[in-house]
Amino acid sequence: SNGTAAIEEHARTRFDFILMDISMPEQDGLDATRWIRDLRDSYSKDIPIFAVTSFASKEHTKEILEAGFNEHFVKPFKLEEFLPCLDRYF
Repeated sequence: SNGTAAIEEHARTRFDFILMDISMPEQDGLDATRWIRDLRDSYSKDIPIFAVTSFASKEHTKEILEAGFNEHFVKPFKLEEFLPCLDRYF
């Protein structure tokens, strides 16, 4: 629902990966991902985090990857686009 909730859930639950929207209330996905990566524990450092956004420019992709995301998916995206990504990470 928002970046703050994503950080709190990350602290409570061990996920295999995170799908993070960029545009969220309270705290956006960029800040939430930076916060998770800054934890520096191996789980937070290594968990694949995938951006889901309507932003599609090269500048946005660069900003997203620099924030600590592993991949960038533009909405709407299809499962067929996402499955090869999961294969690369798992």
